[in-house]
Amino acid sequence: LQKYNQRLLAIIGTLALAALAVFIFIMGILLVIELVDDFGRDSIHDNALVVTNDSTQTKDVEEFIRKQELTLGTPRLIDTLDAIYLIPVSQVNLKDPEYTKVEKVQGLLESSSRKRYWSYSGYFNNIILYNRLAETKIPVFDEKVLLTQFEHREIDNRLYLLIRGVTTDANQNGKLDGDDLGSFYLYDIDSDSLRKIALEGHGLDGYYVTYQSTEILLRFTKDKESDGEIDEFREPTIIKKLDLKTGLVNDLIEDEMRQQLQQLID
Repeated sequence: LQKYNQRLLAIIGTLALAALAVFIFIMGILLVIELVDDFGRDSIHDNALVVTNDSTQTKDVEEFIRKQELTLGTPRLIDTLDAIYLIPVSQVNLKDPEYTKVEKVQGLLESSSRKRYWSYSGYFNNIILYNRLAETKIPVFDEKVLLTQFEHREIDNRLYLLIRGVTTDANQNGKLDGDDLGSFYLYDIDSDSLRKIALEGHGLDGYYVTYQSTEILLRFTKDKESDGEIDEFREPTIIKKLDLKTGLVNDLIEDEMRQQLQQLID
C-alpha cells in the first residue's frame, strides 16, 4: 500500500509539473503576442504626422528642418477598364532631421473611372490616383492631412474614395494622429471632386455604406469632455445620413425620437 501511495503521488506530481509547464508555455505565447501588438501600436503612433516644422518663410521660399519624409505604398488596381491605380502616401520619421529649402509650386489635380475594392487603415498623408493609360498622377489632397482610414467603393455606378481624415491637432499633443477629432471626406473619382463633412465639437467615429442604396451613414461622437479626443463608451454618438444623389446630410434619428428615447433612461 505504501508503494502504491508513493507511485500515486509521483504520478500526481508529474501531472502537476506537466500542467505547470503547459501553463507557463501558454502564458509565454500570450506575452509575446501582447508585445508584438504593443510594438505594432507604438510603431503606428510613432509615425503620426508632425503638426509643424521650425521654419522661416519668404514670399516664394520656405526654409525648415524636415523631420519626416514621404513614402509610397503598394499601388492597387481599382479600375480594370481604364487601368487606374490607387497609391497610398505615408510618412517615415527621419533619424537625423534635415535642413530643407522649398520653392513654392502651384497647381495639382485630375481623374477617371471602374472596379476592385481596397481598404486601408494606418497613418497616411495623401492618396495618388495613377491612370496608366492616360499617364496621369492625381493627388487627392492639396493640404496637410492625416488619413487614418480610407477605402475605394463603387456606388450607383460611380467610383468614390471614403476617407477619415484629421487636419487639426485637437488634443494639442503636437502631432496629427488617430486620437484627434476626425472628419469624413468623400472623393468622387469620376468628377474629380472632394467634399469634407465635419461637425463642430465632434469627431468621426466610423462610416457605413448602406446596402444597395446611395446612402452613407456617418457616426460622430461628441467631444463632451472638451479634451480634443472622443470615446464612444463615455461620450454620446449621433448618426448622420449622407445621400449621394441629393448631397444632403441629415440626422438618421430625429430630435423628437432621441428625446423620447432619452426619457426612457432618465
